Amino acid sequence: VNIEEHNLDEFIIEATLAHREMLQQKNISLECIVPHDLNWFFDQSLVTGVINNVVNNAYIYTRSKVLISVSKENDWLMIAIEDDGPGYPQEMLTDDGQQQTGISFSTGSTGLGLFFSQQVATLHTHRHKKGHIQLDNNGVENGGRFLLYLP
Repeated sequence: VNIEEHNLDEFIIEATLAHREMLQQKNISLECIVPHDLNWFFDQSLVTGVINNVVNNAYIYTRSKVLISVSKENDWLMIAIEDDGPGYPQEMLTDDGQQQTGISFSTGSTGLGLFFSQQVATLHTHRHKKGHIQLDNNGVENGGRFLLYLP
């Protein structure tokens, strides 16, 4: 793990560059809400991998919009990736990312993306706090929302 300080505005712009054209081709808007002056310590490569995974999944399930927002909540950095799709299935909402949910032959999902995301979050520690992920259906128009918390 290579923890360094990063400006979140610059990081999110760079992390989403590869997705912008792909999303535009499907008429999906990508909106990013990031404070310009927010810096945080994290592994750029690992967190970029998490964002790539979640945006790729959003591309499949969203109808027209992906929203990425970054904020500081207490002593946590929160990166939220939301879409206006149908939301996460109930069985995924009860999974904390610690276990693989198994292969779903109906959707083609292996659960490895969430497992990987949880592992990346856990690698980020500070003063006895470990990063974690959360899923809910409080995204755009009750779509899926993926939350990454880093201490």
